[in-house]
Amino acid sequence: MKSKQLDKVAETSCKDCKFAIYEGKTQTGCEAGRAEVYMEKGMGFEAYDKDKEFYVVNTFCSYKIDKKYDVSLEDIKKIRKKTFGIALYLEEESDDIEQTIKSICDIDYDHKSIYVCISHSYKMLRPEFTNKVKKYMRMIEDAGFYSIKVVVYGNEKQRDYNTFKEVARQNYVTRLYAGDTIGKDTYKNIDKAINQDLERYVFFEDAASCTILFKAINNRYLDHRDYDKMEDALREESKETDLYKQFDA
Repeated sequence: MKSKQLDKVAETSCKDCKFAIYEGKTQTGCEAGRAEVYMEKGMGFEAYDKDKEFYVVNTFCSYKIDKKYDVSLEDIKKIRKKTFGIALYLEEESDDIEQTIKSICDIDYDHKSIYVCISHSYKMLRPEFTNKVKKYMRMIEDAGFYSIKVVVYGNEKQRDYNTFKEVARQNYVTRLYAGDTIGKDTYKNIDKAINQDLERYVFFEDAASCTILFKAINNRYLDHRDYDKMEDALREESKETDLYKQFDA
């Protein structure tokens, strides 16, 4: 593992969590069922202080919330639902944009949790091309996606930075070229792996695309200053550290 860890280990105490279940002063479970999963995975232990006996898990639990807040389990599930950014790179020879747009529109996941950014060179600003882009943007908009942006770049070296800046607040990011597709269930499967199965993967790959934890991209991009090289390096590092998951085709 490198010094800048892809997935830094933290600890979360269940002691004052709203979803901790107690019998007297002893925690016996978790309303969300998370503490039990962590304990089964060997990622937690029992602790105590002068007030209570409770669980501590060896990672950040995103469902933890203080009992003083009026938030239900269903509320926290919606709040912690993973968000995704799609960076679609268009080149001069882009002829297969439509199948890529269709695969995006067909994603079986809450489209309000997906942000899309289209990136292309200013040299492509011709009426025929811009009319096509406007058409595809309307398709994405009609499909109910939260945000659709276009980045027109002049300096190739600034392309990655200017494009990913538009999706930087999302949990995970997918970069596609025209002609690429993304699996219909990919984002649903990622959210399930993280929020239900409580896995700690940072690099997901389906038959045709890669989706990466944005924090990992942010930590590694400057090591390469090239998205393709960074993606290859992150794939290998994630495999070496058991932070990689490939979905069946």
